[in-house]
Amino acid sequence: MPGELLSVLHDAVKIVNFIKAHPLNSRIFRTICNEMAGEHETLQLHTEVRWLSRGKVLARIFELRCEVQEFFVHNPFHLSLCLQDDIWLQKLAYLADIFSTLNELNLSLQGLSSTIFNTQDKVKALIKELLFWANWINTNSTDCFPLLSEFLQSREAVLSDCVKGIIIEHLNQLRQNLRTYFPPMDQSQTWIRNPFDVTPPIPHLSFQEQEQLLELSSDGRHNILFKNKSLVHFWASAMMEHP
Repeated sequence: MPGELLSVLHDAVKIVNFIKAHPLNSRIFRTICNEMAGEHETLQLHTEVRWLSRGKVLARIFELRCEVQEFFVHNPFHLSLCLQDDIWLQKLAYLADIFSTLNELNLSLQGLSSTIFNTQDKVKALIKELLFWANWINTNSTDCFPLLSEFLQSREAVLSDCVKGIIIEHLNQLRQNLRTYFPPMDQSQTWIRNPFDVTPPIPHLSFQEQEQLLELSSDGRHNILFKNKSLVHFWASAMMEHP
């Protein structure tokens, strides 16, 4: 993450901790939220143990930025001026949006029904989206980031050039890092996804197994049944158990 974004992330966490660390501050802030008819009543506390917390913390503090500003009117804090800086708020909105996207990806990769194939598909889709978003941002369009777009519209402003450069840099870094953690899958195993379109020889399969696979690929009845997702999962699971 570029240093400018990392600084915004740390400052946002410090602001939240200042309010949440003291019960009196929390009660005062809840009262302010109720009086201002805020969408929420409390901020969320960041913790390194919960890997989804950063995205939720950033989204919540951005949504309650007006209430946080009001709180600091009578409770001085050296970082309170950040909330009056449009450039800082643009960076915060972007971070809230991109962390929400990464959280959605993380959650979608969990569960018993997840296989190496749909994991690769989702990561590949996000990598393509990151490139698309970078090109989109380069044209000064922020439709790909809802909170950032809404903020700019509310201020009748355009994306700052410095923030645009930082966002593009971060999106490109994310693409590279995702490919580091999720390298492209060996194409020799794609027959598992569609065993009805195979061309022997297939590595790691014996002669008898390849013969049976060829017979299966010519059976129209199995072809129809294989469209069922449960069978796709069965084949993928079997391959993972017996590589």
